[in-house]
Amino acid sequence: MAEEPVATPPAPSPSRVTPLAAPPPAGRADFHYSHIDPFDAEEPIRQLYDTSIGAAQNGHGDNIYKQMRYFVLAQLAQQAAEQFPALDFAECGCFHGHSTHMISTLLDASSFAGRFHVFDSFEGLSEFQAEDLSAFKPTDEIRNTYRKRFASDFDKVSATLASFDFVRLYKGWIPARFDEVSECRFAFVSIDVDMYQPTYDSIAFFYPRLAPGGIMFFDDYGYKDFPGARKAVDDYLATQPKPGLFVRLPYASAFLKK
Repeated sequence: MAEEPVATPPAPSPSRVTPLAAPPPAGRADFHYSHIDPFDAEEPIRQLYDTSIGAAQNGHGDNIYKQMRYFVLAQLAQQAAEQFPALDFAECGCFHGHSTHMISTLLDASSFAGRFHVFDSFEGLSEFQAEDLSAFKPTDEIRNTYRKRFASDFDKVSATLASFDFVRLYKGWIPARFDEVSECRFAFVSIDVDMYQPTYDSIAFFYPRLAPGGIMFFDDYGYKDFPGARKAVDDYLATQPKPGLFVRLPYASAFLKK
């Protein structure tokens, strides 16, 4: 999902706990993120998040929605690795490698014996199509700016992930290089490519290769700036038997268990 900054008050605590930027609705008790375990400085996933965003992005590109998405993403990846240690993982869309570094660290600490296949153009987002248009990005100029904004440096991402010998990076527009892993079976697939067509192509390729009980995570599901991401998931799943579990998350993501 696009890493747009979220307005927050200055001088956060050392644990980087972010207070709400606006007061709570009338009639509700005051609420503070410091009351929630996942935002504690001692929380292992929180520590992993901080380490990985430092390694991949020098601490930049952080916001509260991303923190919540990745808290769930890390747990799902860990569970998939424990259940299917011999199967492969895949990620479609890695940007600077923050989520990739988090997942790889978890895999490295487990009994994981598969490969982690990571696909990205490293040139930005795919072309906008009719399914991707929204009122939040109403002009070609804005859309082209966003496309370029998500370009990243292949060599830098490779260096960030160099210590993980099970990671394989595939540079190219999705789905051009998917055939290189056509014989693999997957325990976990994360899809974060924002646009309709590459999202659809990613699901269409990986879902048949996802093991029963395997997990697929959709980073952009429900994010109104990129409506094509949700439509692609819905369109593909409408052609398939209902998955064992499908959960929408309140911060513009979703996941399923096959």
